[in-house]
Amino acid sequence: MKDKLWTPDQRLHLPMPVLIGFWLELGVWNGEGKLIHQHRQLSRSPTKQFLQALLSQFNISIGAVVKDTGGTLQSMMTAYMQVTANAGETDWGLVLGTDNTPMDILDFQLVAQILEGAGAGQLLHQACNFDADVTVADPDCTFDCWRNFNNNSGASITVKETGIYSKIGTNYFCLVRDVPAQIVVPNGGGCYVKYTPTITE
Repeated sequence: MKDKLWTPDQRLHLPMPVLIGFWLELGVWNGEGKLIHQHRQLSRSPTKQFLQALLSQFNISIGAVVKDTGGTLQSMMTAYMQVTANAGETDWGLVLGTDNTPMDILDFQLVAQILEGAGAGQLLHQACNFDADVTVADPDCTFDCWRNFNNNSGASITVKETGIYSKIGTNYFCLVRDVPAQIVVPNGGGCYVKYTPTITE
């Protein structure tokens, strides 16, 4: 048994620890720039890819083979998780969609992602933003990441799903997909999505 971890035959039935989670916030403004809707909820929808990405960061020698947003299996070996998408980029960063299919932990992409542009059904994606450091407010430790979107499509757009796409190496992976209460983004207005990763004692 030297250098070997003893593993019990059955899992212990212990309460689930509160370790890390995400808060999700959505807001909408109108054509005059006035905030007309806001809501915040607990995100319960990290995907399998999120834990695989975390494992590959903890142990880069594993090189986890993970399904990217196109459905192709890719290796995550020696690559960093990034969400710092620039304006106009939709392959990664915080993303929105228009489908309310219930979330499944095996989801690897949004069902109907909103693309970049000013055409029908499109939004202008601004750069992703992040707090400069984590904030500790006992018992929580958090940071915010958020992204603004502008609607110049000529019609309102109903947002029904949100997510976090990460760039790892040269590939893109869906780490989180949520189906919150839908929001309607008016033409000439815009919206934002904010995720707040949280560690709790």
